[in-house]
Amino acid sequence: NVEFLQAITENDQSQECLADIERASQQLLDYFNQLIHYSKTYYDDETGWTEYSSSDFINELEKEVSFLIKNQMKFSFEQNVKGTENYYINPSLLIRAIQNILTNALEYADKQNPKIKIRVEQEGKELKIGIWNNGSEFPEEVLNNFGKLFYRMDKARSYKEQHYGIGLSFVCRVAKLHKGRVELRNRDDGAEVLITVNCIKS
Repeated sequence: NVEFLQAITENDQSQECLADIERASQQLLDYFNQLIHYSKTYYDDETGWTEYSSSDFINELEKEVSFLIKNQMKFSFEQNVKGTENYYINPSLLIRAIQNILTNALEYADKQNPKIKIRVEQEGKELKIGIWNNGSEFPEEVLNNFGKLFYRMDKARSYKEQHYGIGLSFVCRVAKLHKGRVELRNRDDGAEVLITVNCIKS
C-alpha cells in the first residue's frame, strides 16, 4: 500500500511520511524474521546438524564473507588452523550467526575508511571466529548487557540506533548450542566479536 501511495503522491511532505512508514515496516519485518530464527533454536531437532571438517567449514565461511561484504569495504580473512578436526555443527545456524555479526560490523565500521578483519584459529578443541571492525568501540553498557533478548541502550534514540538485541541474542544462543560462547572486546581502535565453537564429535 505504501509503494502504491508513493507512486501517486506528489506532495514532498507526504512522500517523506510514506518513506518513514516504509522504513518502519521493513524494520518490523526484519525483527519478526529475527525472532522466528531465534525461536527455532529451541526446537529439539537434530536435522541440519552434520559433521564438518574445520577446513571445509572455513572455506564455506570465507565464501559467505566475500559474498556479504563484496566491494563495500576492505576486509582481510586470516586463519591459523593446524591440521583438520571434525566438528559436529549446524552450518546453517552458525553461518547465520556470523552473518549477523558481519552486518553489525558493516554498519558500525568507520565511514571514511571502513575495515573488517575476520580471523579463524584453533586452540585445543575450540574453533574461534573473530570479527573486528574499525571506527567504533563497544560502550561499557553493551559489554555488560549483550546477549539479553530485547536489550536496547538507554541512549539509543535515533531510528538507526534502535536495535533490540535480537541478533546478538541469536548469536549467543547458537554459540551455546555448539558448546561455545561469545565474547565482546574493544581492541586496536575498534570492536571485535569472538564466537567460539567446541563441538568435536568423538
